[in-house]
Amino acid sequence: MRTPYFVVHWADGGPTCLDNLVLLCRRHHRLLHEGGYTVISGAGRAFTFVTARGRVIEVAPPAPMWSERAPNNGAVSLGAPPTWDGTPFDLGYVIDVLRGGEPVPARGSA
Repeated sequence: MRTPYFVVHWADGGPTCLDNLVLLCRRHHRLLHEGGYTVISGAGRAFTFVTARGRVIEVAPPAPMWSERAPNNGAVSLGAPPTWDGTPFDLGYVIDVLRGGEPVPARGSA
């Protein structure tokens, strides 16, 4: 088992190796450099994030699956989860539909 260690930015003398890399979004990257946050890498690449005041940030629970969501208490439901097939968005078709005219068939449809 690997001993936990602090991830150190290369500008602060940290090694440029996979064990010292963490993929972060811009906001959280900035918190590390400008907000005083710290990252500790543990076993199995499990990371612990610590605030500038030393408080450990708890791991967020995973988002629930569509089938596990609580009842919507009468709110309008969109039904089944989205099922986008990857086709490009056809703005011209959408505009035709929204303005109420006779829509031109979307690209790729018969």
